[in-house]
Amino acid sequence: MKRCGGSLLYATVTGYLARLVMPVVLALCLLAPAMVKAQQPYLVFFKDKAGSSFTTDRAEAFLSARAIARRQRQGIVVSARDLPVSPHYLEQIAATGARVQYTTRWLNGALVYATPEQLPQLLALPFLRQANFPAGTLSPKAYYHKYMAPAFQPAGTATDPGRAAGQLSMLGITDMFEKGYRGQGIIIAVFDSGFFRADQLPGFDSLFSQNRVLATYDFVSNETAVFDNHRHGMQVLSVLAANQPGELLGSAPGASYMLFRTEDVRNESRLEEFYWLLAAEYADSAGVDIINSSLGYNLFDAPADDYRPEDLNGGTALVTIAAELAAATGMLVVNSAGNEGNGLWLGVVPPADGDSVLAVGAVDREGLLARFSSLGPTADGRIKPDLAAQGAGTVLLSPDGRITTSSGTSFSAPLVTGLAAGIWQAFPQLSAMQLLQILKE
Repeated sequence: MKRCGGSLLYATVTGYLARLVMPVVLALCLLAPAMVKAQQPYLVFFKDKAGSSFTTDRAEAFLSARAIARRQRQGIVVSARDLPVSPHYLEQIAATGARVQYTTRWLNGALVYATPEQLPQLLALPFLRQANFPAGTLSPKAYYHKYMAPAFQPAGTATDPGRAAGQLSMLGITDMFEKGYRGQGIIIAVFDSGFFRADQLPGFDSLFSQNRVLATYDFVSNETAVFDNHRHGMQVLSVLAANQPGELLGSAPGASYMLFRTEDVRNESRLEEFYWLLAAEYADSAGVDIINSSLGYNLFDAPADDYRPEDLNGGTALVTIAAELAAATGMLVVNSAGNEGNGLWLGVVPPADGDSVLAVGAVDREGLLARFSSLGPTADGRIKPDLAAQGAGTVLLSPDGRITTSSGTSFSAPLVTGLAAGIWQAFPQLSAMQLLQILKE
């Protein structure tokens, strides 16, 4: 990992993650390679949090000061749902020979790897509430967003957005810049498939030189490195954070960022929804203000795992439940609506169906609906998407640092995220739900 961190907040966040996953890392180190290969993933959930030493009146033991302050500012109390899982339950799982890789506070469960021989012992544990078998399967999946085009732009003033002028002015962001609101003091977590070479591109120089990348984590590979994976997240980040005056400005070039890999482009499985949940819990505990997710999950490599259009009710998909829980902590969740508008699915893609999720569709530079942009309403009749921004021909960075364009609701969502960051900077007294409603109105 290159040029990442260097701030007190980064060290604090890293400490919280280490505290929560250290037993998992130790368990990983003790396993024999043959056992690891034979184990399959299972999502298990616990009946309660008995035996935990954590309490809601001492939230500083598991939440950062910023996370607690975000709740207090919005009148949100720390609840039992926020408490870490019982360490005694994890010890009993490990005693079966199964491996705990991650735990979830909000859903009170864990991602566990077990062999067929270990599974009966695992399922016999009296504190288990439910298990899903298995959590995911692997198979190849095509890469996406391959369109590149070189471009050259002259230098300009500090607030000159260059080629991004159209997509920013459509939302009033250029006016916001002129008033000094560029997202300063706001922390945005970006969930994606990787941020390839973001730490090396000139468009992000100020982001790293000013130590505004506060944390990184790859939940797919269980490591901190995120700059050696897929480029999609880097392109989304460029719509948000690029800072090349006169060439390309992102929608929130003054904000701070946490970069999380939750999407595995090699496969499409329910595990990715669980990784999204884990990233949201990390973001919450670290004090993130806004989650930008340019991801969606409806169809999987295992057809039995597929969601159906009637499941778009805001409470069925695991990733939607995760997004709703994230919003309940006072974070604003902005998600791309999906690119199914001219396909068989047509509708928005979870977690965009969440009632508390700001789902963003795509228009072209003239403000006309992009044909690929997913449509509403939800299965229970709610209007979705909530908003739209330029997602057809969005200006962004390519992996070699050139300014180019690409299309998808993946790139309209970060435009709205940047708008939200500037508004929240200007009006910090707003709650996340008030901000969401203001944006919708």
